[in-house]
Amino acid sequence: MTGSTAIQSALSSGSYVLPRGGTIFYPAQINHNQHALTISDLPEAPVHAPFREARFRALAQAMDESDADWGVISAELLEFVKPEALKAVLDEFFPDYAGRTRLVAYVRPHHARIVSGYAEALKKSGGPPTMAGYFDRRKGAQRFYHPRFAAWKETFGEAFTAKAFHPDSLRAGDVVHDFIAFTTQQPRARSTLETVPNASLSLPDLAMMREVHARIMEMEGGEAAGMELARRQIGWHMAPILGRRYGELGVPAADKLRMPRPLAQKVADHFRDDAAAMDDAFFKGMPLTKALADAVDSAPPQRQSLDPESYFDAVDLARIRAWAEFIGRIAIADPEAFFWASMPPEERAAHMERARAVDGTLTEEDVQQEAGTGSLISRIKGKIS
Repeated sequence: MTGSTAIQSALSSGSYVLPRGGTIFYPAQINHNQHALTISDLPEAPVHAPFREARFRALAQAMDESDADWGVISAELLEFVKPEALKAVLDEFFPDYAGRTRLVAYVRPHHARIVSGYAEALKKSGGPPTMAGYFDRRKGAQRFYHPRFAAWKETFGEAFTAKAFHPDSLRAGDVVHDFIAFTTQQPRARSTLETVPNASLSLPDLAMMREVHARIMEMEGGEAAGMELARRQIGWHMAPILGRRYGELGVPAADKLRMPRPLAQKVADHFRDDAAAMDDAFFKGMPLTKALADAVDSAPPQRQSLDPESYFDAVDLARIRAWAEFIGRIAIADPEAFFWASMPPEERAAHMERARAVDGTLTEEDVQQEAGTGSLISRIKGKIS
């Protein structure tokens, strides 16, 4: 489980050098989250579960047909998969790789994980009003690392490796270098990735998404059945579009979301024992314990503003709210169709191909049609109902 945009970008573009030769097979444009979703505990799982066999069988076939030295499956959403569910998939679809499969998980320090999770919540749902509120909702047992990673270790034994996602713990201080070297067992393997496409949003972007969600939820039908998933799609697919457009224009990096010092201290106190247990079981040098202290020391004294008025003037805000109302009107009219139509065309086409593989009722002609047409979307909807 890599779960890193940098790793996935390097793998998909072949941006690495292996001094001792060899090839890595990576059958994905970016990641394998669509596979992970079929066996995950996420709200979207029921939509994807019917495609479990078709997706993993196709992936296994691609692996079998490759003559590469290594094959990689990467999905950050494996975080939301129980280890026994993944083991069942490996046993069922990849039996020939038994004894040769390794799993690696890069573990974010606790503070970074909460900041990242809150940013995702803002992006996909508008989030709780404050990061402190997000932490209070998420600080339960499921947020502790050690019990979860102990379960992965118990399920997969020596085939499972946990690595601290911290520069001091990574080869050459870089996660891509570290992963490629780990995969190939070539310590001098290196990345040639010059730029990393990053879908993480800046503070102004997050404030904008928060406002978009708020406006849609205020509309009649904005909180109707199906709208939660529809709104998640807005955030999920808007982030890479913004990242690409900013990259094309060379937009300077804006301020990112950070955790204020009072909350950072609270988080450090809450996860101190969990960090120590993880360090003792999986790491050298106590990286997670050190990260707790570093996060408190480097935290800004006060909470950053997420109010859109802090970043946009009245005219820009009016434009944002107008677009939110327009998008909301479309989504509310048919949340399920919006779920599919909001995907990039290639992703919709992949879904149609998988739906056809499941029951054979979609023809080759269907698959070649424009994925956004209403009649075809309705047929795909029928595959998951």
